[in-house]
Amino acid sequence: MRHPTLNRRGAALFMTLLISIAIAGIAMGGILLASGAQLSTRYNAKEALLQSSADGGLEIIRDSVNRGVFDSLLPAAGYTTLANRVTVLDAMGAAEPRINLSLYVGRTGGRTGGAATAGQYGSNFASALSVISDARGAVAARRLLLTQESWAKFAVAINNWSNGGVVYGCGESVNGPFFSNTTLGIETGCGSGSGTYFASSVSVVGSINGVGSGRFTQGYKTGVTPVPWPTPARINLMQQYAADGDATNGDYDIAADSASPTMPRVRIEFVTIDVNGNGIIDPDEGFMRVWVANYSGSNTFDTTAAYATGRRWPWTDGNTTTPSRVALTLTSTDPNTYSRNCGSKMAFVPGVDTVEFHTADSIYMVTPGTATAKRTQVQIALRDASTRRCYLGGDPHLFPWATGDTLTPDSMMTKVLGWWKKRRAGPWGSLATVRSGDQNYLI
Repeated sequence: MRHPTLNRRGAALFMTLLISIAIAGIAMGGILLASGAQLSTRYNAKEALLQSSADGGLEIIRDSVNRGVFDSLLPAAGYTTLANRVTVLDAMGAAEPRINLSLYVGRTGGRTGGAATAGQYGSNFASALSVISDARGAVAARRLLLTQESWAKFAVAINNWSNGGVVYGCGESVNGPFFSNTTLGIETGCGSGSGTYFASSVSVVGSINGVGSGRFTQGYKTGVTPVPWPTPARINLMQQYAADGDATNGDYDIAADSASPTMPRVRIEFVTIDVNGNGIIDPDEGFMRVWVANYSGSNTFDTTAAYATGRRWPWTDGNTTTPSRVALTLTSTDPNTYSRNCGSKMAFVPGVDTVEFHTADSIYMVTPGTATAKRTQVQIALRDASTRRCYLGGDPHLFPWATGDTLTPDSMMTKVLGWWKKRRAGPWGSLATVRSGDQNYLI
């Protein structure tokens, strides 16, 4: 028997259609995936363009602040618009289509707040804002906090070296970074190893005269970018900050000697005191004290300057009541024999006197006998490497009756070459228990 024949006409067409639809779906998926990747790539490229342009805007602001007129770019209040929807250029100088740039910069105060509060160091912070936008509304914004650097980072900073005949001499040294907005002069003809010694970096806008005589431990740079010198307006602002602090805290004015401003007249010492005893120096536990040299009366410039700076003593003292000052003959005398800054811990009569610090001058005065015997006793004291010391003028160690925290008071002007300044408003209350001896002198 035969099976009946089945009617299968049209099956091949149906299978062809199914396969065609599957292939079309695969093709459409591939197209969509490729399109999505292309769109993502274009999006990422556009995002990178906006972000890098915004970062570039911050560099424009930073460069403008460093090179421009500081006070005009950073007013005391408000902000400065450096650019308002300007065209953005690429690295080749061509304009980027359909995006623009806006730049803003302004003060943001000191350590304690905004522009309305000067902060601990004045309004020395600024904020830079760079905004990039395109025609479709995409925006990229970047902010940069700028800190105003201090001239204190240089050991020596010079704006105008007007006299070419004044140079750094043989054997002199600069113990820190050196910067000059003009030139640098060094004495030539120094012996081997005796030229001017520079302990740190040297940067000069112009040239260095006598460069072969300099001993540059960290090299030197010439032709550097000038650093704008503080304007009179900035100086006046600093004076205003000082006046505000003086009125608030009851401190005092520190003025240079009007007759000779080059005299070493004022010394400021910085002291940290753990007032609350927690073992940590907190922000409000930093103090300063001020010593003023006395150039009046019989005090000559040489004696006062030597006492203020601790350099070798230039004169002899006949007695302690009426000083008769005679120039030393260096061939026959040691100048430190009469120093009021250098001395040693000793007892004049062993086993009887207290061992305490005595200056060379006081040792010389109380030692009996001839001048040779006096000098010998001083030399013995100054050769004791374990106890010999030199202190700047006014240091409490120079006065045997002073305790560790007692300073020479303002009233002690007789036979002294300077004095410590008291605060007008009296001592800080927190110092009464920890520094009762010199609390009146600490700011």
